[in-house]
Amino acid sequence: MRGYLLVVVGAWVIAITYGVRFAFGQFLPSIQREFRLDHADTALLACSVYAGTCAALLVAAYLTERWGARVTVIAAMAFAALGAATVSLAQSQAYLLASLSFIGIGSGLSMPPLVAGVGVVCKRYEERAVSIINAGTGAGIVAASITALQFADTWRECFLVFALISAALSLAALFAVPKRPVAVARAGSLGQIFKSPGLHQAASSALLFGMGSAAIWTGGGLSLVGLADWSPTEISLFWIALGIAGLLGGLCGDLVAKLSLAEMHSISFVGLGASALVLTMAEHSAALAIFAACLFGVFYMTGT
Repeated sequence: MRGYLLVVVGAWVIAITYGVRFAFGQFLPSIQREFRLDHADTALLACSVYAGTCAALLVAAYLTERWGARVTVIAAMAFAALGAATVSLAQSQAYLLASLSFIGIGSGLSMPPLVAGVGVVCKRYEERAVSIINAGTGAGIVAASITALQFADTWRECFLVFALISAALSLAALFAVPKRPVAVARAGSLGQIFKSPGLHQAASSALLFGMGSAAIWTGGGLSLVGLADWSPTEISLFWIALGIAGLLGGLCGDLVAKLSLAEMHSISFVGLGASALVLTMAEHSAALAIFAACLFGVFYMTGT
């Protein structure tokens, strides 16, 4: 029972941290109008989210070992709540930059302790549990997309609601996430870490995967406005399709047991490339764009 509770709460945590972070692009048109931002400004906002995520990931494993999975997840939700609350109060671009970096920190801190917690209480179905938690991204995108579709012009109130949900999940983590610290394997000095077998290949793969997906995550909505003159409603439908397709990533845990990780990542790269290719041909076809979104959602979740 404890394992199922962890999976459910973990999926919600990822939905609010990663899903809302990725879906921020749907609110960009309204934010862009209010703050009179150009494309360079919006790119800088997106970078602040990723910078916060990368900074948090550098210390997430250490904090999980030092504090335990539960406290680290609560810290992640505290940053997510703080970031969303301050976004709702933002009065300048600088304020937005700081607020979005807090949201990024929340997402960076959330997944490592959840994976560690799964390793403690879900040992018999660990791969499936992690995949279901990871698929919370898709659920978060769907929820945020529907929210943006209905309340795009009231984005401040939406982010305030996101903050309240994050605070509630902090309380849920008290009951669902294991408390005791989880041992993390130590690789030695920084020099030894960089000499780890396979690290360069894995890091290169991750870098390429991020580069191949970042354009859609951070600027997909604005690109559709400029490319095909889509309405906000049509853009929200694009993201909803992407999120629903991403939920299929919950099935990938069983595939890992049948295929190697290398095969899974190869399939994911081919799928990402196909989605980008289809999207370039979708200038006058909403159906093709939706198909591209579905491809991207499925293969992004497969890769992650």
